[in-house]
Amino acid sequence: MNRNRLVAAALGTLLSVACLPGQTQTATDNFLVTITIADNCTIAAQDLDFGTRTVLNANFDVNSIITVNCSVGTIYTVSLNQGVNGARLMSDGSATVDYELYTSALRVLAWGENVGVDTVSGTGNGANQDLTVYGRVPVQATPAPATYNDTITATIAF
Repeated sequence: MNRNRLVAAALGTLLSVACLPGQTQTATDNFLVTITIADNCTIAAQDLDFGTRTVLNANFDVNSIITVNCSVGTIYTVSLNQGVNGARLMSDGSATVDYELYTSALRVLAWGENVGVDTVSGTGNGANQDLTVYGRVPVQATPAPATYNDTITATIAF
C-alpha cells in the first residue's frame, strides 16, 4: 500500500504541476499612423460693375473683391487675364470701352499674369482672404449707348 500511496502522491504532484499555468508568450509589431495635409486653394471673384454713365469725361473708379482660401502656410499667386477681348476692353459688337484693373488703390500697376511682376501673392491662413480689385474706366470718347462687357479669368496658382 505504501507503494500505491507513493505512486498516487507522485502522480498527484505531477498532475498539479502539469495543471499550473505556464509562461504566457507574446509577440508585438508596430504600425504607422499618418495624415497628409495637402496644399489647397479656392478662389471666388465678385463682378465689377462701373454702373450707368452718360459720358466718359472723367475717370470712373470702382472696386470688387476676389476671395481666396488656402491651406495654412500655402503660398499663392493670383493673376488676371486680359479678358475675352484680348485687351482690357468692354465691348458691344465692334464698339468698345477701355478699362483697367489694378493691384492697389493708387491704380499704378495693372493686374496681370506675370508672376512676381503684376500679380498679387500671399500666404494662406486657412480662412478667407479678400483681395481688392481696383477698376478704372479712364477718360475717353463716349461710344454709342449700349451695355458693354468683358469677362476676366482670375487664376490662383499654389
